[in-house]
Amino acid sequence: MKTISVRGAQEHNLKNIDVDIPKNSLVVFTGVSGSGKSSLVFDTVYVEAFRRFADSSQASYYVMGSSQFAKMSRPRFRSILGLPPALGLSQRQGVAGKISTVGTISGISDLFRVYFAAFGEFFCRKCDIPLKALSFNEVSKKIIEEFNSKKIMFIAPIAEKRKGLFKHEIEKFRELGFSKLRINGEIFDLQDESIKINIDAKKLNTIDIIIDFLLISNDKKQRIDRAIFQALDYGKGILKVEYANKIFIFNTKSSCPQCGESSPKIDPRYFSHSSIGQCEKCEGEGSEQSGLPADLFPCKLCNGTRLNPLRPIVRVCGKTYEEIHSLTMNYLYEFIDSDLKNYSFNDKSKEKVFSEVFRSINSIKKVGLNHLILNRSGASLSPGDLQRLRLSSMISNKLSGVMYAVDEPCQGLTTNEVKKIIQIFKEIIKDGASIIAVEHHPSFLFECEILFLMGPGAGVHGGQIVAKTTDPEHLKDLLAKQQLQKVVPKIELPPSMPVRIPKQVKKNLKVKKSDISLEMSPKKQESALIIFSDICLRNLKTKNISIKQGVITVLRGESGSGKSTFLDICLLPALYSMGGRNLETDSLNLPKFEKFCKVNKVGDIFINIIGYVKPGSMTRSSRRSVASALDVIVPLRELFAKLPASQVMGLTESHFSWNSKLGRCDKCEGRGYIELPQRYAQPVRVECEICLGAKLNSRSLLPRFKGVNLADIMNLTLDQALEIFENHKHIASKVARACQFGLGYVQLGQGMESLSGGELQRLNLTIELKRATLDGAWFILTHPSTGLHGPDIDILGELMRVMTERGATFILVENRDEFTKFADNIIEFKI
Repeated sequence: MKTISVRGAQEHNLKNIDVDIPKNSLVVFTGVSGSGKSSLVFDTVYVEAFRRFADSSQASYYVMGSSQFAKMSRPRFRSILGLPPALGLSQRQGVAGKISTVGTISGISDLFRVYFAAFGEFFCRKCDIPLKALSFNEVSKKIIEEFNSKKIMFIAPIAEKRKGLFKHEIEKFRELGFSKLRINGEIFDLQDESIKINIDAKKLNTIDIIIDFLLISNDKKQRIDRAIFQALDYGKGILKVEYANKIFIFNTKSSCPQCGESSPKIDPRYFSHSSIGQCEKCEGEGSEQSGLPADLFPCKLCNGTRLNPLRPIVRVCGKTYEEIHSLTMNYLYEFIDSDLKNYSFNDKSKEKVFSEVFRSINSIKKVGLNHLILNRSGASLSPGDLQRLRLSSMISNKLSGVMYAVDEPCQGLTTNEVKKIIQIFKEIIKDGASIIAVEHHPSFLFECEILFLMGPGAGVHGGQIVAKTTDPEHLKDLLAKQQLQKVVPKIELPPSMPVRIPKQVKKNLKVKKSDISLEMSPKKQESALIIFSDICLRNLKTKNISIKQGVITVLRGESGSGKSTFLDICLLPALYSMGGRNLETDSLNLPKFEKFCKVNKVGDIFINIIGYVKPGSMTRSSRRSVASALDVIVPLRELFAKLPASQVMGLTESHFSWNSKLGRCDKCEGRGYIELPQRYAQPVRVECEICLGAKLNSRSLLPRFKGVNLADIMNLTLDQALEIFENHKHIASKVARACQFGLGYVQLGQGMESLSGGELQRLNLTIELKRATLDGAWFILTHPSTGLHGPDIDILGELMRVMTERGATFILVENRDEFTKFADNIIEFKI
């Protein structure tokens, strides 16, 4: 079939959709946030593609078992025909781990570890000269000379920090007649049958066989040689000698001709900062303080490399593993395309690894990440860079006949960078693949081959395909009409919003405390600004930057121009040093910005609360719902506990909590679903057959408020909840704020993992807003356009504009042109 034919799609808010998606084309689904794009592309088409692959392959029986697979629920649709194998890249993959790097995320570090361990040239870490092979006679002579008249232990290393039970190895040496076995420093008698040797297979274990223990002298040369021979044989060329609780290694394959020091047996794990090669001081983070960039604040022991400095020096083409990981992608590409290419020539083993490295680096260059280094922390990447890095890993292997489902590949990109992504997608399509993308960037929409516009609204007001077009001019008309139809509502902040007036402002107000309201906030002072000068930071070319108070400032520029670096290293620490605080975090790990810039204040700068909001910064947990994020769970439980029915039944607040044994469903333990574990994939979730997703037990579901129980309320949208609780100001005020951000269609009980990036962004801002006074409130948003369509941006922009008029300050890291009309100040970052 030439199309993927979907009939009767009803997942989430989809309204029985019928759609034919062309294959071997660049197909884009767009529309307002919550209109059903991800529900169709990811939760229906992509999920069903994975389910069918697992179902049709024998792997499914090993992955989760046939009985479990029979319970695996499929998405809600009538039929899907012509569905190819699929690879997905969703925003919901979350943020990178604290010790993840560009190299580990892309998989390039794994390839280099193999290459260095197998083909690298070893050097002495003391003398920095090449190690050479050591003969048996040389080992024997050195031991007799160095340990003459000393009692030493000959040891054969069997396992060096490896997982496993090692039952076969233990039984083998017992049968050979050896009596002493050492496991993680503890010696066991192999011939004593009453002793049970238990090894924790999940831990890294070091196992040695003690060959002999004797006093060294020339008249015992025959016994010494026999012990050396056995140790080298069982230790695969490596012998350990222990004297006075010190270990001396003799490696017949690599020994220093000058000082005689031998290296341990090197495998790829010695180059891993998450394994035995990890620097013990920084635990693989590379920085002097947890959470700070390794290249700007390097750990003194490892110098930011993340690796143990006591490892042997290994070089390939004159460069160490650490040096390669400090090169930008441009320089690394040149090194690989010349030196490493020549070094691997005519060697099939080397060429196999080399081709994988070259293909991966080339993919990273194509997606425009030339400024990155392999050692760069994954947690320091902007959401757009992280998305593109994962995209490069996905496309490095050119696969034909597959479908790529991609979520917002253009987030955070400039128009020129978007064009590069489009060109890459077109090359992939030429190779026989299909691409279905969820995207909002206008430049991307006008270049796609087929576009589906979803809507017309969000949540219950969406879930339909409004239009389909292949004509860019028709697309312009559609988007223009949608902008006109989507009237931006008048933004009025809830009157119940807490306002704390600064002391210096209170002195100038001759009014009673009860008369203070939002309208009395002082006018924004555009003349007040913070000047950052003499900036010396990575590749940042802009040396002087001024940030104005009380306005909307947009930081623009291509990836690698220094926007996020300036934000994290200079701006944020400076704001906190001026009295700002983040109520979400008790303690902050802030760098010393004085090392990288000078800061001066002009005018009356006041900073009270700092709201730093970025996509993915909120935990996407299924146990955490929108209601809990908005802090309305506790008021709801209090309300239900006070109902007459609850009083009669003796139900307390705990009986209305799915985290309490008193209230939760015993079958699913308050989750609402049962997880079916899989060996090689994420667990599959099936709705609980007892509570049917309600999470609570039957007693807790009996009390009702206005005819509905607590589970019914959690299924309400925020708009519906606002109507029900209009007389409960404590609940209504919190829900109203989220509705102001256009989230009225989201359900109260919706799990955080089901929200799109744009929804998370706005919910994050709502949470920050509920705590902050607008006077002295500084909000910093990175890529606020994530997941937002044109009308959504208008709603967010109008709200920010109203808030700045009331005293707030906004700083946006954003490249979408739609934000320009809301910006009072634009700062361009250039490469």
